Amino acid sequence: MIRGRFRRWAVTLSALALCSTAPLAAEPDVRALTQAYNQSGQELFRALAADPGNVVLSPLSIGTAMAMALSGARGETEAEMRQVLQHTLTGPAIEEANAKALAALLAAGEPTCPDGFKPNVQLCEAPAPADKDAGCPHAARRDGALCVTEAREAKATLRIANALMLVNPSATLADAYRDTVRKHFNAEIFPGANLATVNNWVKEKTEGKIPTILDRLNPQDSHVLLNAVYFKAPWALAFAENATRDREFHLTATQTADVPTMSQTAAFAIEKGDGYQAIRLPYKRDGLSMIIVRPDEVDGIDKVIAGFDAAKLDALTQALLKAQKRQVALSLPKFKFEFAADLIAPFKALGMRKVFDPAQSDLSGLTGQPREKAQSTIDQIAHRAVIEVAEEGTEAAAATAVVVTTRTMAPGHQPERFTVDRPFMFVIADDKTGAILFAGRVSDPRS
Repeated sequence: MIRGRFRRWAVTLSALALCSTAPLAAEPDVRALTQAYNQSGQELFRALAADPGNVVLSPLSIGTAMAMALSGARGETEAEMRQVLQHTLTGPAIEEANAKALAALLAAGEPTCPDGFKPNVQLCEAPAPADKDAGCPHAARRDGALCVTEAREAKATLRIANALMLVNPSATLADAYRDTVRKHFNAEIFPGANLATVNNWVKEKTEGKIPTILDRLNPQDSHVLLNAVYFKAPWALAFAENATRDREFHLTATQTADVPTMSQTAAFAIEKGDGYQAIRLPYKRDGLSMIIVRPDEVDGIDKVIAGFDAAKLDALTQALLKAQKRQVALSLPKFKFEFAADLIAPFKALGMRKVFDPAQSDLSGLTGQPREKAQSTIDQIAHRAVIEVAEEGTEAAAATAVVVTTRTMAPGHQPERFTVDRPFMFVIADDKTGAILFAGRVSDPRS
């Protein structure tokens, strides 16, 4: 059963500091992988958005955790999972592409070097000029044949972590599967883990924003596959705190509430679509942005969400990247909330059933045991996400746990106004890989 839980949570954002250039194109297999993550994530988002209230999830987190599970599936179970998860690549190609995507995404949170310099641990190095009396560029110091300078502080934090935990003394693990999750998912492996081990790992990897991912482990639960994503980035153009005012927000066509609303006038890219307008808000780190989709009608957000699939979202992202920026008077509510859901019901509704059925599931690639000796099924798919959007930027985290049970046997004119005063959709995307880090609906910014 789908369930959402909401409550206020407080965090502090430190002001970091900016730029924005055209993104590099991702390799075709990486783009195919992120498109699969995005499409299956969007279908889950639409299913979860059928219930009222705020929603936030991470297609990237869910997609990665389910890809680890897919690597252990065999036969008809594998085929069904691949179809529902929207993968067009072969199993080995999915794993290879995930390794590339992970490396590209993690680079968004690493310190950077000036042009012409290469990173070396915490330093940046480049060949020194042949003339020993010539100075080094970028105020670097000369160290023999090298020019050396400190790496610039990362303009965004993006952490992605994976783990495989064996939570039952009788749990077995195929050697090939162990090698796969280590090599292609950079997963930590924990033998002898328990519920506390699982939750503490998630809490650490999400900077404490998600203190628990699982409420229980059953006696027959054997393996837990985990993914965690933590994101923190300042806006390329921060909102001034003294410009934030309580403004009217239309909760429904007949109900309003005053909510703290940020304002600024600056150059932004805007696109109009069928029943909506969208605006791209870049972060200081190149290629990272939030897209706000505001319906034309006050009560039109559900129709807009229903009309979006991954291809349409990708087309909107590309159009916003190419759009001419123009002066916009932007008003955007501050918001922060958390969301939790069990994803087994929506996955079943999308057609994934065999992996949950002991009579049909085949996860022998994970356990290394034939089905006649060990019947393994997915018992839980828990997803939790939190987000805060404020004047300085955005902080968000998500975690996904897949629990396996083994039974022995996603210019210059008057400024155009873009007032977000009604329920809206948002997406945080990485332009280079095409990955959707977070997606959500804000029905009530106060929640």
